[in-house]
Amino acid sequence: YNFINAVKELEEPPKEEEVEEKKTPEEVFRKILIATIVKWAEETQIETPKLVREMFSLLVRQYDSVGELVRALEKTYVINAKTKNDAALMWVGLSQIRALLPVQMSEEEQGLM
Repeated sequence: YNFINAVKELEEPPKEEEVEEKKTPEEVFRKILIATIVKWAEETQIETPKLVREMFSLLVRQYDSVGELVRALEKTYVINAKTKNDAALMWVGLSQIRALLPVQMSEEEQGLM
């Protein structure tokens, strides 16, 4: 129950000024999800290791949004002044691939090319 108590402490609202903030649907869903998992863990004795792992992984994922963004950034490519030539070569390559396809380009695609 140490993990459950730690999650509950993280979710407790601050007792300072209570200002009503409009929460996004994502925040509401996240709070309901966490509350439900914590309630299940407190009410029942879960014996299935796979279910425990899934619940734990879901809880960790709710608190690891920054980590997910960092991992996503590792897979991104930034186009700036230094990589302008790379972007131009990519467009040439895409144009060549597109020319091989038997489908006509839309006006928007033609404008980009």
